[in-house]
Amino acid sequence: MMMGNVRRVVGLMSGTSADALDVALTEIRGTGRGSSVRLVRFVSIPFRGDVRAMLQERLFREDLPLREAMEVQRVLEREWIVMVRSVFEQWGVSWGNRGDIDLIGSHGQTLLHIPSKGTDEPIAGMDLGRRQEPEGRQGLGLGQREGEGQEQGIRKIDRVDGAMSLQIVDGDALAAAFGVDVMSDFRQRPIAMGFEGAPLAPLAEELLVPESARPLILLNLGGIANATLLMPIKSYFTQKPLRIPHASDLGPANTCIDAAMRIWFDGMRLDEGGKIARSGQVNKRLLERLKTHTFFTLPYPVSTGPEAFSASWLQSCVELEDEAIPPSSIVATVTHFSAWSVARGLMRLASLAGKSIADFKEIRVSGGGAHNPVLMEMIQRELEHGLMREEEDGDGAANSSVPPITTDSLLGIPADAKEAVLFAILAHESRYGAGWRTEDGRSLRPGKLSLG
Repeated sequence: MMMGNVRRVVGLMSGTSADALDVALTEIRGTGRGSSVRLVRFVSIPFRGDVRAMLQERLFREDLPLREAMEVQRVLEREWIVMVRSVFEQWGVSWGNRGDIDLIGSHGQTLLHIPSKGTDEPIAGMDLGRRQEPEGRQGLGLGQREGEGQEQGIRKIDRVDGAMSLQIVDGDALAAAFGVDVMSDFRQRPIAMGFEGAPLAPLAEELLVPESARPLILLNLGGIANATLLMPIKSYFTQKPLRIPHASDLGPANTCIDAAMRIWFDGMRLDEGGKIARSGQVNKRLLERLKTHTFFTLPYPVSTGPEAFSASWLQSCVELEDEAIPPSSIVATVTHFSAWSVARGLMRLASLAGKSIADFKEIRVSGGGAHNPVLMEMIQRELEHGLMREEEDGDGAANSSVPPITTDSLLGIPADAKEAVLFAILAHESRYGAGWRTEDGRSLRPGKLSLG
């Protein structure tokens, strides 16, 4: 229930790792650059083993049958509702018309995200993932067997332009269960405007971070790594409207590491504390093979997903090596590969903004990868090597250094809670504020409203 001009907003987030549901209860005052947010409560609830297995077997599969996708949606909706209701009861939070909650912002669970196959030239200054398709891309079919469809009068789709993204756990299901307005399905509006629809967090980050902290890099190490460059506010606008910041996916963070653990360590979920990676040796031949992934030929900004760096792709790369590689060395190698991907992406994104990594005050890290000290150390070293190469090429200042890499809380928001909080902010601004405005004057207010 709204108290004065403060609204209580819940943010719900499940990322590409699909191992837990993050729930954040926030209090938000004001809109636009006048917004302030306070995190009241946060919890990350692991999915049950059978639910996690269901998701790992079915997410990011282009060949998943439609009925099965609908069944996964229904199962996950019911699971989320049970989990969220349990959290509300533990927190003593009521819901419904006279309840304590004004709004829920739900990212949902990404079932499949397909980056654009061919878009128009990007509009100058628009960095929400819009990019031009490289030449030579083939059209997207529907996975039909040879000869299938013609007899039934179904024509093959030769090419689909623009990104496509599907998030499950429908906002209507949550609104009906809790009697609270829900904002969800945030990716479709950016996609409809010609962008990739990912990453989304930068929109809320631009609203949240004050001038005193800028220029700042916000790095999220989830299944896929993404980053936001937050430049000084005075460099582009005074107060309003909110600007869309430079942001992009960078490549894999945890997705390849987690896949290696599942394949070569009897289904283990993750390399806790990077212990396995630290015990292995980086295999240079395998590392160079991983670097040949076609993702790294694409122009920035760009989006991607775990389907591009799948377990089967990783396994095929390992099997192409002439000699057997110890499992611990496979994990060490993919951890180094992830660090290289992140550092390379940060350098390219900074260059796109006309900056060097050394120009930023800080790199602030969130996401599961922030808990892997080996990955963090490797990212630091890769960035140091990148700055050395810039200096040697005459593109960087002499004796420049990598800014501090920290996992400190952002405005009192712990790193693990950040993404759920950001979706609460995103929902609040889209529902009650003026939203964001592109440099060519178009309004962007992502999300669909389901009335409670």
